[in-house]
Amino acid sequence: WMAMRFFMKQHDSLSGVLFGIGHGGIEAFLIVGITVLATMNSLADSPLYWLSGLERMIAISLHIGLSLIVLAAVKQKRFSYVLVAIGLHGIINTFAGILSISLIAIEIALLILTIITLLIAYLLLRKDEKI
Repeated sequence: WMAMRFFMKQHDSLSGVLFGIGHGGIEAFLIVGITVLATMNSLADSPLYWLSGLERMIAISLHIGLSLIVLAAVKQKRFSYVLVAIGLHGIINTFAGILSISLIAIEIALLILTIITLLIAYLLLRKDEKI
């Protein structure tokens, strides 16, 4: 919120999407990228290698949605939206812990929650601009 509020020059949807891509991309590199680089030869043929790439694409989409919700908070001066974004992030992390018995169940839940997050972001931002 602080970075968007005080350092972002433009508060349009594209800037919010780019912010989410950056946030999610850094997380993807730190969580998956370094691990893959360290174990490149042993993981390349594993289905988990490809599943981790799919999971990161969904996670980046999630970060885009969360960033857009925070952008709506900045534009509309509604800090409660920041709390919504934090709550959604917490719920999603909780699902990952609860469903840790099945990677497929985690990914399906993550995808559904990501779609819900993007829908919430769309509904909050459509008040301000044509998306």
